[in-house]
Order: sequence, then C-alpha cells, then structure tokens
Amino acid sequence: MAIKNFIFDIDGTMIDTFDVYMPVLFEVLADFGYHYTPEEEQRYSKEVFGIPGTESLEYIGIKKEDFQAVSDAWDEAASKRQKDATVIDGVPEMLAELSARPDVQLGIVTSKVRDEYEQYFRQAFPIAKYFSFAITATDTVRHKPYGDPLVKAMEDHGLKAEETIYVGDTINDLKAAADAHTHFAGAVYESAMPEKLKDSEFLLKRPADLLNVH
Repeated sequence: MAIKNFIFDIDGTMIDTFDVYMPVLFEVLADFGYHYTPEEEQRYSKEVFGIPGTESLEYIGIKKEDFQAVSDAWDEAASKRQKDATVIDGVPEMLAELSARPDVQLGIVTSKVRDEYEQYFRQAFPIAKYFSFAITATDTVRHKPYGDPLVKAMEDHGLKAEETIYVGDTINDLKAAADAHTHFAGAVYESAMPEKLKDSEFLLKRPADLLNVH
C-alpha cells in the first residue's frame, strides 16, 4: 500500500534550531547553580534536543522544584534567538513537490507546545502553509518516544498507519514511529546524533530523498 500521509517533526528536520535552544540552556542552568563540563554540555545537548522541555530538564538531573523557573527562563532566553532559526536547505522544495501530489496529506507532530508552535513556526515560516494539521506536546499526555502523538494524529484525521510515514531526526522520533506502527524516515542531514538513526526504514541524506519514498 502506497505511503500518502507524511508527518514531520520540526526541529532538526525542517528547521535548524539547535543553536537557538541548546547553548542558552546551559547559560540559564548556570544562573540556577547547575554547572556542567564542556563535554557534558555537548553530550546532553545532543541527547535532549527535540524532546519536551521538562523532560529534558529531568533527563539532565534538574530538581523538580526548579523545573518551572528554569523552563520559563529557558523559554525567554531562546525566544530572543528565534530569529536565528532557519529553514534547512531543500526542505521548501521537497514540501512543495509532496503537497502537489494527488491524495497526499502533510502534517506535523512536534515536541513544541501549542503556543510555541503557533508563534515560532506557523506564523514565522511560510512552509507552514503546506500542513493541514499539527499535534503538539500540549495535545497528548505522553510524548515521544511514545507513539501517542502520532496515534492521535492518525485517529483525528482518519489516517491508516500503513499509509503513514513519520519524518524525524532523533532516536525518539524513530521510537515513536515504531510504537505507533507507522513507517519512519530518519533525517540524518541535520541530525545531532545521526548514528542513532541507522535502523531507520528509510535514511534521508538530503530532504529531496523523501520524494523517492513510496
């Protein structure tokens, strides 16, 4: 059965936002008394990039009582760098060609919360016009690596798993697709940890490679 539903992650898959979020995280954490070696900063940045903020903080050992204050400060610091986010080369052309195909539907499943998605993606990037729906971290209790967001997307929009592919750049994206029993394409072209995607059903060395997935 042909793949006709393409669901995309945002950060690291369509938009280059690594430098928007990760360097400022450790600047903020230092203000709260959390200090890491340069090696730890580099490792944690790669490991938590693309997962929801509070889950990132838990992963790197931040006390739960500090979650809200750190998260708010991180959001404020990152918001000042949003203008530095750029669309990955080749993504607009790939989306335009996919959207022009008959019976193809494009959607988004992201770890961004709804307000962040609306403000920093949908309103800021023209490529948002290609997507007919978006499931954000606000919309499900469990997030990636669980398949819940993808399952919700399929249930809400009447999509069949065997006709759906998720496109992402992290191991959590791969795990979410497996949990939801959808196809998966690993976007290694901008992945912070491309080696984690080696077991992907499809490997994308450039965005245009997705056009050959059927």
